[in-house]
Amino acid sequence: MATEKRLFWLQLKNTYFNQLSQKKMRKQPQGLEMQVIYLRMMLLSLDNKGYIFYQGVYDSIEEELAEEFNEPLELVKQTIDFLIENKMVTTEHEHEADSLFIPEALECTGSESASAKRVREYRERKAL
Repeated sequence: MATEKRLFWLQLKNTYFNQLSQKKMRKQPQGLEMQVIYLRMMLLSLDNKGYIFYQGVYDSIEEELAEEFNEPLELVKQTIDFLIENKMVTTEHEHEADSLFIPEALECTGSESASAKRVREYRERKAL
């Protein structure tokens, strides 16, 4: 039997960019680019309950994320440093492999299985 696919999404409040942490990030040199990297990091972490794991392909997790996002390495490092300093991301060392944990990603994550989607769509059609 095939494994049921679960869909995840990132749900942001309409006041997301009014948060002090987001305003502070935006004021940094290349702040808008940093915000995009942070949002991409949150999306990347959805399938892993808020974690981004170092895969060991490059020399560091920053290099892997720079390659993943097609962004300059220095900008990714600057973003991660800012996120750690402002407690938006934590680093963890498990089995000698670095990982990043993004608590906000957990708070903003929603999910739906394929069967739940079918039932919801069925109910919507039936209501019409």
